[in-house]
Amino acid sequence: MDALNPFERAMVEKWSQALDVDSGFERFTAWVADAAFGLPLSEEIDGIRAFDLPERIGVMTLRSMSPYREEEAGLDDGT
Repeated sequence: MDALNPFERAMVEKWSQALDVDSGFERFTAWVADAAFGLPLSEEIDGIRAFDLPERIGVMTLRSMSPYREEEAGLDDGT
């Protein structure tokens, strides 16, 4: 990072600040950018090793794994 001219450094910092630290792979990219290169981020990363769970976890039934799952496009009524 020391070999960069001011314009290049500004471009890299702009990129690091645009990373989404709340979701997906960008969270880990932002953590590496901060930890290894000391680049600024848009906000702090808390608990990089914590699980990133979705808001809603879908339910999978045995019927959804059977050949009958594609008979109808409607909701599965459990029968």
